Amino acid sequence: MEKRISIIFESDIYAQYGVFNSVRNRVLYLSKISDYVIDVYIVTKYLPWYLRLLRNINKQDRKKEIILDGITYHILWYRKSILEHIITEWFRLPPYFLNRFICRMAKEMRNYDFLSVHSGLAGKIAQKTKELYHIPYCITWHGSDIHTHPFQSKLAFAQTKLLLNNAYCNFFVSQALCDKATTITDSFRSEILYNGINSKFCCYSVEEKKKLRKTKGVPDGKKVVAFCGALLDVKNPLSLPPIFKSVMDNRENNLIFWIIGDGPLKPQVESEAESLHLPCVFWGNLPAEEMPVMMNCIDVLVLPSKKEGLPLVVIEALACGSNAVGSNVGGIKEAAGEDNVFDLDDSFVSQISTRINYLLHHTVEQPLNEVFDWKKTASKEKSVYDAI
Repeated sequence: MEKRISIIFESDIYAQYGVFNSVRNRVLYLSKISDYVIDVYIVTKYLPWYLRLLRNINKQDRKKEIILDGITYHILWYRKSILEHIITEWFRLPPYFLNRFICRMAKEMRNYDFLSVHSGLAGKIAQKTKELYHIPYCITWHGSDIHTHPFQSKLAFAQTKLLLNNAYCNFFVSQALCDKATTITDSFRSEILYNGINSKFCCYSVEEKKKLRKTKGVPDGKKVVAFCGALLDVKNPLSLPPIFKSVMDNRENNLIFWIIGDGPLKPQVESEAESLHLPCVFWGNLPAEEMPVMMNCIDVLVLPSKKEGLPLVVIEALACGSNAVGSNVGGIKEAAGEDNVFDLDDSFVSQISTRINYLLHHTVEQPLNEVFDWKKTASKEKSVYDAI
């Protein structure tokens, strides 16, 4: 008899990147090697008109489903109300309407053999389904759901601990993330399930790279040092101008700095880069299909994050033949290697800029670890499900 699996994750269907793409690839590759009946559900928050007006967000088309790679994704709309916001944020009371939604979704899941869910809200649906109908679940943790959110409140800590302890298996996208989870509880079963990489991220020929660099405004002889990610505090973008300045002091005028991404800290980074007279190009957010080209134009990628799960940008850069350096946090070391990560202390800027300069002067191969392979990920995932 075929097993029926429900895969649930929370995401914005109009912002298909990050966790969305990770889950999409997990679903695609698992469906290729298994005979499970797989149904996929996306929990998406729907904001009422007054909240959309306050946040300057356009009206959302509440689709019932979308089809990707020939697979149907059913959309579970959760309406976030101002009353719910007041109850939870002002009075610190349990989210009554959200709990009703969770119970309703658990009832929808009662006919599955098991659930495979991703992070918080989907995890709560899985936990409620287990409580009511004794259906097991596996949960995947991607980053902030372990290294940040549980430590923001006692309630979040307790809920994360409950999910960790009650899951048939916890999947972590890096060993570092699993280690962090042990500071919450050590009574859980775990497997490291690395994300793979899109086949579009590959190393182009020298001639092709040269042509592409010209189209991006990079003259012959220039080197590109780049950051790619959201300009949020957790990514530590304010450290970029000092790092770039330190690198430039040793490389004179043959450097160009790229910052790919956007976020609330962009004005500060721009201002600091301008005051230091850095030859810095701010690309903003780029379409996903443009990223393999950009990664093939980069010489060294810099990721100075304060916290990380598994940094896909590092894996993508390495797959395109670029070098990568970063802070010694989360899964950056697992991707970039021990020689290319540095502690976030007083010597961080000095140490990382020294390494960048070395990589710019020397040919250093940073091979992509073979664990970052969607086929291997799917095979390992399937072996856990078969054992349930």
